[in-house]
Amino acid sequence: DSVAMISEAINDLSDISRSMSSEIILNNGFINALEFEITQLNKSGLFQLKLQVSGEPVFLESQRELVLFRIVQEALNNIVKHAAAGIISISLHYDEKILVLKIIDDGKGFPSEQNVEIGTGLCNMKRRAGLLQGDFAINSQPGNGTEISIKIPLYEK
Repeated sequence: DSVAMISEAINDLSDISRSMSSEIILNNGFINALEFEITQLNKSGLFQLKLQVSGEPVFLESQRELVLFRIVQEALNNIVKHAAAGIISISLHYDEKILVLKIIDDGKGFPSEQNVEIGTGLCNMKRRAGLLQGDFAINSQPGNGTEISIKIPLYEK
């Protein structure tokens, strides 16, 4: 039993390591990297994650896709650490000129008067969205979960 547990832990660590690597995005693209990340979190049995993609997906420059992926990872990390959520929904909507990324959880939320600059994770997401010339918005209420919305131009100005 111990050998099986250690083997499983090593495999899990290897999967986590791969998900942190930018190679998964370079080799597979943003959407496939998200699907891999979601599969890994769903394996835990603690969360039910869903990904919805609408519109015509566009391959972005790899650095832009990597920044987007890091935003999602930061959001998921915050949800896992703080939200006490069970259901997490990630949606990507590709419009002609804009990509809208939404991450919604059913967790405990936080008061809207709380400044989004307070948390390092939220600050990082906002800063990264800015690097992509995008808009970052967060909507949260105690007991009603949190919605993060990021709108970025598909093509650099």
